[in-house]
Amino acid sequence: MPTIRVSDEVFNVLKRLAEPLVDTPDSVMRRVLGLDAAVVSGKTGNLYPLLQSGALAAGDQLVWHRKRLGERHVTTVTANGSLELADGRIASSPSGACTMLSGKSYDGWEMWQRADNVFISALRPRP
Repeated sequence: MPTIRVSDEVFNVLKRLAEPLVDTPDSVMRRVLGLDAAVVSGKTGNLYPLLQSGALAAGDQLVWHRKRLGERHVTTVTANGSLELADGRIASSPSGACTMLSGKSYDGWEMWQRADNVFISALRPRP
C-alpha cells in the first residue's frame, strides 16, 4: 500500500470527518470519495468464511432487532466479509458492528439475522 503525505490542513479536515476509534484516514477518504469501503488492503472480516461457504453473499442485508428499545438496525455484508453500517462505517465483526451502533458489547453472532430470520450464529460451520 502506498504512503502519501498530506498537508496539516487536509489532515485536520480528515480528523474532523472521522469517527474516533473507528475510522482510519483511508476509510474517511473512501467515504468522502464515494468508494467501496469493503475493499480495504485485502483484509477479510469475520463473515468471510460464510461467504466462502455460500451461507451469505456480498450485498446481503442483516438485521438487528432491539425490541425493548424499538430499534431496528440494518447492515450490509461486504465482499470481504465485513459489515457496512447505514452510515458507511465498516465493522470487521458482527460484535464490532453492535458496539459501533450501541456503544455496548454484544455477541453479534447472536444478534444479527438474515432476512429469513436465521441468526448468523446458525450459519457457522459445525466441527
